[in-house]
Amino acid sequence: AMVSGGLLYTEDQGTILIEGGSVELENLSMDATIETTPGSHALTLRGDFVNDGRLTLDATGDHEPRTLVIEDGSSIVGNGTIELITDGDPSEAEISFEGRGITSIGPGQLIRTSGTLTWETEAVLELDGTITSIPGLPSPIMKSAINGTGE
Repeated sequence: AMVSGGLLYTEDQGTILIEGGSVELENLSMDATIETTPGSHALTLRGDFVNDGRLTLDATGDHEPRTLVIEDGSSIVGNGTIELITDGDPSEAEISFEGRGITSIGPGQLIRTSGTLTWETEAVLELDGTITSIPGLPSPIMKSAINGTGE
């Protein structure tokens, strides 16, 4: 499924559930809570993404990997939270910064994960927001997609 453009929101603090497969969000403003269910494997963010809500990919319980792909040239701004939750195994959740362009994470964004962050060596990440671990779980592992060293 793909949602492109516009505003994604819920009334009365509801939650939007993504079930199965993969989803792409492109040039979107979001003031909502989005959660994946078991069997949902990949979520791609592309273009300008205004996140004033909560985006959660949860790999607890079923031990199936989850991937959040952030394509190059993307910008994530707003005052929201992006979470990739695992049972403590970093291979269960990955944030992948794809391409060789510039990706911007704005100052109001909080990215919480105990998973793996990967990027291509030519990729540029402009990080004004915060990337942190989830309390009680291991710190994220950061590595280059090409040499695997995190340099």
